[in-house]
Amino acid sequence: MKKFLFIVLSLFLLSSCGKQAGPVIDLNGEEAVTVEVNTEYIETASAEQDGINLEVMVSGNVDTSKIGTYTLVYSCESNGLSAETLTRTVNVVDTTAPAIAFPEYDTFEHEIGQEINMYNVLYSDNYDVNVDIQIVVAGDVDVNTLGDYEVSYYAVDTSGNQSETITKTVHIVEKDLTLSEHHRFMKDNTAFYDPVKFDNSYIYDPTETVYRGVIIENGEYKVVYYMFFHNLLDGAKVLNKFEWHNPDGENFIFNFSDDETDFVFPIPVEFAAGNSLQVTTYAHDEFVSQVRRWTAKFSFLSAANLDPYQFLEEGSEQGNR
Repeated sequence: MKKFLFIVLSLFLLSSCGKQAGPVIDLNGEEAVTVEVNTEYIETASAEQDGINLEVMVSGNVDTSKIGTYTLVYSCESNGLSAETLTRTVNVVDTTAPAIAFPEYDTFEHEIGQEINMYNVLYSDNYDVNVDIQIVVAGDVDVNTLGDYEVSYYAVDTSGNQSETITKTVHIVEKDLTLSEHHRFMKDNTAFYDPVKFDNSYIYDPTETVYRGVIIENGEYKVVYYMFFHNLLDGAKVLNKFEWHNPDGENFIFNFSDDETDFVFPIPVEFAAGNSLQVTTYAHDEFVSQVRRWTAKFSFLSAANLDPYQFLEEGSEQGNR
């Protein structure tokens, strides 16, 4: 009997020793990890069987461009054997504060009586678009009284991250009475402007003049162009509208009133394709036979003329906005 039991036990041990172990998954890290938004998530899980590395199958994905919680499920099979499945939670979060700065070229001098843009600061965030960032301003400026005024700024993103607070002194100074009509308009309507009129292949009519400037919109520099137009030819108001053609949508139309001769209107640079855009002019009915309708390309000559940083490097005058 003892001999029989010994034989059975020996066979059992031999059978056990010959049985192959299944694969094993190792997360090589925590079951819950945190990743900053818009950074790379690096997978760390691995699997092995009898000392041999195996491929781990991962169900689910992590989109680090979007804040949220992601669940990954890990599995592995080899030689008909399956590993115990494991899971990991990946939390994509935003803990980075927005960046905020004053415009590099701003002297913070603004003329008395002129409207100023209290939000004339540059800002950005690693996740939120600028229109979703809150700018908090502390301090008042009396534009009708000469003097110095302290104003402080900070930015808050949608995750509640707050930037550093920066402070500037706004100087309200006397109005410059030496500026021409065109320069006065540009100073009052831009943050910076080029004092030299813009010339290109389209602007040849002496009744048309174009100046360019830079504004700060939603925390970013943006180039703007303004056309100054004198609608009078041989004593008659000839044209009744300009039409700028938008290849991707609705055209931009500027109508001229009959009780004025001098006009200023923005050139819609967002319509520009290949650094140029198309414009059509329309004459009053009584002048159609004398002044033909014509269409031309307004050319910006180079992409640099639409680049605010290139523009600012060339030199500019500070405006009030």
